[in-house]
Amino acid sequence: MRVISAVVLAPLVLLAAWGGEWPFALMLAAVAVLVMWEWSRIVRGTAADPATLAICGACAIPVVVLAVGLPGPAVLAVAGLALGAHLVARVRDQVTLMGPGVAYACLPAMALVILRGDPQFGLAAVGFLIAIVWASDIGGYFAGRWIGGPKLWPAVSPKKTWSGSFGSLLAAVAAAAAVLALLGLLSPWPIVLAGFLSIVSQAGDLAESALKRRFGVKDASNLIPGHGGVMDRIDGLAAAALAAATVGLARGGVDAAGAGLLLW
Repeated sequence: MRVISAVVLAPLVLLAAWGGEWPFALMLAAVAVLVMWEWSRIVRGTAADPATLAICGACAIPVVVLAVGLPGPAVLAVAGLALGAHLVARVRDQVTLMGPGVAYACLPAMALVILRGDPQFGLAAVGFLIAIVWASDIGGYFAGRWIGGPKLWPAVSPKKTWSGSFGSLLAAVAAAAAVLALLGLLSPWPIVLAGFLSIVSQAGDLAESALKRRFGVKDASNLIPGHGGVMDRIDGLAAAALAAATVGLARGGVDAAGAGLLLW
């Protein structure tokens, strides 16, 4: 399922990114809403009450505020929304994980908005990241299936193997090298970074699996027929996007995060 999802969803994400900053940001705002809805279903067992639906809908706000060009208010919006969600859930249901759910829904979407917002390298940075995650998913699937061997973390994800993990890493590095060569930006450090992002992507996948197993849930939802939920399909991308944006921001700042990710 991850392979099919990668083949189908990755081009859709790239198409939205190609369309410009606003189409991409609006798509990500919608994804943030859906992820928060799925998170609530996992940790609370429901997401149908008005208060939860309001919290889910509000997760679009920080993403849009950031796209407008207001990073400070966007971060404050995430913090305020997370605190509000935590307090409401704590008082009403004795549930303590709604606040982290807001962060999980909003921050990866905001990370992608930041990368795409680089006027010169934004589209290239998003393409670089998507290629890494896409190749990591596909490489891991085929390596694990063909080679097999010891399980990576059977208590959390019984099907994942060490061979699949190394296959993910190699495929991600190869895909990154191909993209960098196509962009004329081939150099050693972005390729090393691609390996790191592959590991982070795999960790994101395992973390979501651990969350679902903790609450006895097989899929985050059935929003994607036959493939589970949105969280099930973007868990690796969410983690890798956060890591990539952190590197980009540290090296290029808010206005040149894409360059910070790609130029070494």
